[in-house]
Amino acid sequence: MANLVRVVCALLLFTAGTAHSQCLNLVAANANSRFEFLSAVIRSLADFKSAQETATNMADANSPTDLLIAMDVHGEKIKCASDRLDGFRSTKDKNVKSAVEAFQTTAGELSHLNSTSKDWIVKELNGDVSNKPGDRAARNAELAKQYRETWALLPLAAAVSFMAAVEFESPNTQKSGRLAITRQELEKLNASLESNFPGIATEWKQREVSQPEAAALVLYMALNKEGWPTHEQPFPSQTSPGT
Repeated sequence: MANLVRVVCALLLFTAGTAHSQCLNLVAANANSRFEFLSAVIRSLADFKSAQETATNMADANSPTDLLIAMDVHGEKIKCASDRLDGFRSTKDKNVKSAVEAFQTTAGELSHLNSTSKDWIVKELNGDVSNKPGDRAARNAELAKQYRETWALLPLAAAVSFMAAVEFESPNTQKSGRLAITRQELEKLNASLESNFPGIATEWKQREVSQPEAAALVLYMALNKEGWPTHEQPFPSQTSPGT
């Protein structure tokens, strides 16, 4: 069992979650509010981050029951990350729709991989699997590869979500875009990012970051590092923000 737990934990370092019987702080969404959408994205990324962090504690599972419970919790936490964006599925904004689809597709694939991993564990515990030499190692390597590739989609989803934060004067305008949020809303988003991802503004250059952290960093940098004017400011005439 010890070897089995270690193998599963190595895989679930990409997928674990914290114990909650239900998602916390789910709020009704104004589907067409860019500020509310970006706020929900940050909370969703925090759920993904919490899931990964908890994975490091799974190696301490004392029994198969504890391990399987943790895997169930993981699935629930990923579902929370997805559910936070449900209220924006009815939006009229194509970029918001695309971002929601990207996040929820990623969450769905992670949930599927978690279920697949759990099914194999249950089968092995019940003696329902006849492994030939190398079968388990090959299966675990393939699952680990799929986990890594799926987690790597999060920063891309964050980039798409930023596209939803930019507005233009008209479809044929020669002017550059601006943020579709006010300065005050931007400050609130930054505060939320810095609260959920401590050190994002100053310290992360000193260490490696997880994929949820990388996604949060993509969003933070896009909102703040290019000099975008905010919604209450005029559309800039230059070809790119900050020039």
